[in-house]
Amino acid sequence: MPSNILRITERVVGFIVLVICILLIFQNKELKKRLELGGISGKSIYEPLERGNNVPPADCFEIDGTRSTLKYTDGYEKYLLFVFSTQCPHCEQSLPVIKRIAGETVDNNVELIGISMHDLHETQTWAMDRQVNFRVLSVADSTFVRNYRISGVPTIILIDKRGVVENVWVGEVIGDRYQEIKNDLTNLHTF
Repeated sequence: MPSNILRITERVVGFIVLVICILLIFQNKELKKRLELGGISGKSIYEPLERGNNVPPADCFEIDGTRSTLKYTDGYEKYLLFVFSTQCPHCEQSLPVIKRIAGETVDNNVELIGISMHDLHETQTWAMDRQVNFRVLSVADSTFVRNYRISGVPTIILIDKRGVVENVWVGEVIGDRYQEIKNDLTNLHTF
């Protein structure tokens, strides 16, 4: 009799596990479909920003620890955002070119801003160790990633003084990218 109860219990537990697995498979398919269709916000998290998109101000921390809002009304014509991770080798490879661009745009009415995806302490250490020559901010929460549709780093975003995206480059700044960025910094777009 105890062996019959044990077999019945094993079969019931096996059936319950099978039902749970089937439900999880359907839930996974539904979640994938929602992401592909844009989820709740109407935009897929995998779609990067495009020319002409508006971006909202973003809450950040300055490198000195003060809370600030990244907005595009500070008197510059253009804002070049270098979105990076302090632990990203591709970001590290791009850094010399970004520093070069920062040095070349000092008088061009362009503000180059590094946006770290890490906490303030790690960002401070990273910026100090690399002696960056541009403003560096640490994002305060995941709102920046969602609003700016960051799907990978490094990401370079060129934004005009109205908060309109002029161009986006995802990946290392190598090869022709340097010249593309420099060309876009000297051309004013209107949308």
